[in-house]
Order: sequence, then C-alpha cells, then structure tokens
Amino acid sequence: MWNNNPLKILIIQDCIDSINSLRQTLKADQFRVLSCNGDHGFILSIKEEPDVILLDTCLNNRKGFEILQNLKNHWRTKHIPIIIATKINTQQYWDEAYRLGALGYMIIGKHNHYLPGKISKLITCPKAIAS
Repeated sequence: MWNNNPLKILIIQDCIDSINSLRQTLKADQFRVLSCNGDHGFILSIKEEPDVILLDTCLNNRKGFEILQNLKNHWRTKHIPIIIATKINTQQYWDEAYRLGALGYMIIGKHNHYLPGKISKLITCPKAIAS
C-alpha cells in the first residue's frame, strides 16, 4: 500500500477474460482496480489519474502502442507508470513497449503471479522494474 491507501490500478483491456484474470491477481486490500476498453482508456486515465496503468497492446478499436504514446505525451498522464499486460510475447513488442515509455511488460496468465510485486517495486523504485 502507498500512503495507507490502496494503489489505483487502471486496466486498459478489451478481453473480459484477461480483465478478470488481472483482477483476481490484484488483491482488493492492496489495489483499487478500474478497467475499461481501449476506446475509453486515454480519457479515463486523465480523469482518474491512476497510480499504475496495465495496458494491452492489442485492442479492438485502438492500438495499445498508440494509447501508450498518447499517455506518455500528455502532461497529465506522462508521469504514470505503465506496464504492458498482454498475451503477445515477441521481442518486437517488448522493444516497442520500452521505446515508447512502458516500465514493464508481462504476459497475461503466464506472469500474473509477478504482478503485485512488480507494481509495488515500480511505485517504490521505478527504474528497477525495467525487466
């Protein structure tokens, strides 16, 4: 927990199964979890100013990398740490995510158990997460 308040996590994801998988991983006592699809992700990020964003790279109507770039270029959201949470595991996607400013990359389902620790580490030491 950060300042005795649960961290606010925004999941930007179009797949309900992936949202549910991530929600189950993030315990309610540590995290306050919000979720939305790609169309609403950028606007909700500005409105809610979450502590961390979990962003998928493959969204139905908008590309995750486009949203990542928009978030990192906007003055209200550029400081928010973003972890790519996706089912795609290619070096090209990893490289692009980090190039655009993501501070972490995880494969949904395969790496979920690492997520609470990554988020806590990201909040306390942002440079240590880049792996």
